[in-house]
This record gives sequence, structure tokens and C-alpha cells, in this order.
Amino acid sequence: MLSDADTALWSREAKDLYAYWRGLAPDGGLLPGRQHFDPLDVPALLPYLWMIDVAADPRDNKYRLFGTYVTAGFGRDHTGLTLREAHPASAEDPLAFRFMSQVASRRAPHWYRGKPRFDHDKDVAELENLILPLAADGRVVDVLLGLTVFYRNNGERF
Repeated sequence: MLSDADTALWSREAKDLYAYWRGLAPDGGLLPGRQHFDPLDVPALLPYLWMIDVAADPRDNKYRLFGTYVTAGFGRDHTGLTLREAHPASAEDPLAFRFMSQVASRRAPHWYRGKPRFDHDKDVAELENLILPLAADGRVVDVLLGLTVFYRNNGERF
């Protein structure tokens, strides 16, 4: 797991989601699953959240949830779309979805803050992403739980 030093640069929302996710984990080193995650436990975070069903080909991963702030930052709702459909300009880039693949294969969280890799609202200068693995059986990642905070060109948040 990550230390407090690792999370020092994270937004309050990312820290809160990470702490909640850690608290969901069953005993024995297993990952929490979608069945453990209750959106009603984190109502303040819902606008920042997205959830993806994991497929064999990362481009076929499908968004099952897309929060309102995430929709605003990307300029449209991606719920029900595959990554290939939601981000067609990036679909053939082998590096575009690597963080999602790494979270699934390593069974470990990933945090990033920087320039967006996908099409986004023209006022977005930077984003923060936290991607967390969920596994129904505690071992094989089948869902990715994500949080995205967008920052405008003037430094303000969406």
C-alpha cells in the first residue's frame, strides 16, 4: 500500500476515496470487489467518480459509471461506452490505456496528475486521476474504480 508521503500531493477527494477503498478490503490480502463498494458511503465523491468493467482488450473496457464533474471535464457522458468508443483518437495508441491495464495486472492503485491524455473540455489544463482495482473474487480485477479532478487553465478546479 501507499504511505502518507506517497499521497501528499493528492487532492482531498483522492485521499478520501483511497482511504475508503482500503477500508473495504477483505482480510487475507484480498482486493475489495464491486459488491463491497456502496456509492452512498461516499456521496461527496460521486461527481468525480467513474467505473469501468475490465475486458481482455483494454480498448474494450466499458464505462459503467461516469460522474457529473467527469462528464463536464470531458465534455460528454461516457456511460455505456467502451474506451475505443469514448476515446477514438486514442484507441490505437498502445500507451493510451496502459495505466488501466497496469492497475488490473498489478492489482495496485495508480495516481497521476498532469496533462490529459484524452479529448477534454478546452478549459482543462490538467487533471488528477486515481485508479483503484476491484475484484469480485478478491484476486482477479474485473472493475476499475476511478476518480478524476479537472483543473482549468487558470488553476481553478472544475
